[in-house]
Amino acid sequence: MSKSNFTVKTEKNKTEVVLNIKLSKEGKEKYYQKAVKEISQNLNIDGFRKGHAPANLVEAKVGKTTVLAHALDLALPETYSEAVKAEKIEPIAMPKVEIDSLEDMSYKATCAIMPEVEVKGMDKIKVEIKAPKVTKKDIDQELESIQKQSTEWKEVKRKAKRDDRVEINFAGFDKDENPIPNTESKNYPLVLGSGVFIPGFEENIEGMAKDEEKSFQVTFPKDYHADTLKGAEVTFKVKVNMIEEPQTPEINDELIQKHTNSKKTLEEFKKEIKAKIEKQKEHQALHEAENQVFDELVKAANFDVSDILIQEEFKILKQEIDADLKRRGQTFEAYEKNLQETEGKTFEEQFKEKAEERVKLRFIVDHVVKTKDLEVTDKELDAEIKQKAEEADESIKKHVKDYYEQNPNAKQQLKQHMLMDKLIKLFTDKK
Repeated sequence: MSKSNFTVKTEKNKTEVVLNIKLSKEGKEKYYQKAVKEISQNLNIDGFRKGHAPANLVEAKVGKTTVLAHALDLALPETYSEAVKAEKIEPIAMPKVEIDSLEDMSYKATCAIMPEVEVKGMDKIKVEIKAPKVTKKDIDQELESIQKQSTEWKEVKRKAKRDDRVEINFAGFDKDENPIPNTESKNYPLVLGSGVFIPGFEENIEGMAKDEEKSFQVTFPKDYHADTLKGAEVTFKVKVNMIEEPQTPEINDELIQKHTNSKKTLEEFKKEIKAKIEKQKEHQALHEAENQVFDELVKAANFDVSDILIQEEFKILKQEIDADLKRRGQTFEAYEKNLQETEGKTFEEQFKEKAEERVKLRFIVDHVVKTKDLEVTDKELDAEIKQKAEEADESIKKHVKDYYEQNPNAKQQLKQHMLMDKLIKLFTDKK
């Protein structure tokens, strides 16, 4: 097609449309003069007010290449927008732009378009959700956790042994007896046998008495998180300030009533624990089934997506991983280095495929929702909010409805979650 300001030629495949755009003589002149005017607004040229200097003087001041580059910057959004409308293209992402010729003021814009989604054998996909089973061991572990939380400590005069809590001063030194940074602490509480410290440290404290001092050598693991201490042999000097033994209460009605601040019996509480664990396991089973359904749908998918979308998703994935690492006090650089050492792959090699799967999955989900006419009605949404209020703690029951009514984003997220539940149910069987 041809416009007064530019011409455009299109190339199209299943995932992208390439617009080859070249400014006409009139278009080049129009945007070039615009660029001259804008650039001269920031120039001091003798004899001319800002914004009124002629092109030849502006060129002499900043160079013709600078003017051409600014002219193309001005032309690009307007000509691209006109070309997309004229060619009836519906891009689904920002275009990838490549400059062909600055002198000719021509460029190539690659647009990602909606792929034709095909999921072969979609109706044959079935994932089994196993009914959650709560064992006696599950309940006992929960009770033991409460028992541990309720443990009190009593100071003793004997030597320290496993399961005791000791309060210690310690400092680490290298082979030349120089202090090692970040290996010193005072009045540090440590339960022997907890495995908090590196192997060998806690074992060396067992058998020590109050006020006793001791030196011993331990070797840090080769995969220790601090590079300076990986595989290092360190001499620790330790002093025991206090030794306490655990006073563990019996698991009975009294413990439960104290823990829950109620009159519940142990047997009543066990039933509550069982119901809670059943719900947790059911949630976990549903989560695993959801992931399996998505995996099966992606495997069955038979379509390609634009590399533009994959690159965008890859950047998002990288940002998510970087943020998660920062929350855990780790760096992306260290993570990438470890990935290279352990997997022999760069970050891009490891996660590019994952990014493509995530892009495809979004299209697949939309495809399933449309072909199966899935929707969440206002009545269903209101019922879900009501149920959430009924299940909430007494202190917030009356605020649940207001929360969703006053937070459109939260309400939309809940609606989307319910829609995904409907989708997952299409491909699952409960056993």
